[in-house]
Amino acid sequence: RLRKATEEAAPDEDDATEPLDVRASRYIREVVDSMPLLPAQLPESPSDQQINQEVLIMEKISKLRRRYGVKVHQRALELAKNPESAKTTELRDLAAALQMRFVARRIITPPEEVAEAKKEEKPVEKSAPAPTSQDATKQAVDAPARPAKTRPWWGCLASICGGVQ
Repeated sequence: RLRKATEEAAPDEDDATEPLDVRASRYIREVVDSMPLLPAQLPESPSDQQINQEVLIMEKISKLRRRYGVKVHQRALELAKNPESAKTTELRDLAAALQMRFVARRIITPPEEVAEAKKEEKPVEKSAPAPTSQDATKQAVDAPARPAKTRPWWGCLASICGGVQ
């Protein structure tokens, strides 16, 4: 059955009296308090109580997001991705705590993986042109004959027992 949702006061982002980072720190603190460090490892068929508990956590976070607004949520997400960009140590600590929770739930990638991905980005080198059919035929004729590939004795045993060859 659908129920009409109670209308909450929409946040006035343009008329905010506090700076964005102050509102973001309050938002992060409330999210960290409501979200456990590690997500629950639910069994294959969770009980109704376990499902309801997870739903309550998600509803609470959804309400916080609506209450604080999109700008504050986006700032919190930016801080969670890069806690070092925070201006104060308190905000940096809160952002690091949020980062741990988001990484555990795979909402954001771990900072080590992001750094490794940036290191691995190299300019694409030009490759040699693709060989033509004449080149492939010439290589096949010029190449010496290779002996047949032999399998070790346990490979035969594996194939008899139905294992991988």
